[in-house]
Amino acid sequence: MVKYLLDKKKVDFNVKNNEGSTPLHLAALNDHLETAKYLIDKKILTSKY
Repeated sequence: MVKYLLDKKKVDFNVKNNEGSTPLHLAALNDHLETAKYLIDKKILTSKY
């Protein structure tokens, strides 16, 4: 799903939720290591600022 949203729908994954977490933070915190590695490979930032 992440690959589809990032590659096909051009969703901005460098955003933060209301608690200040990015998708990369959430992937790592929830042990979604394959997703976290994919986001890092795609140069997704840990923070926009």
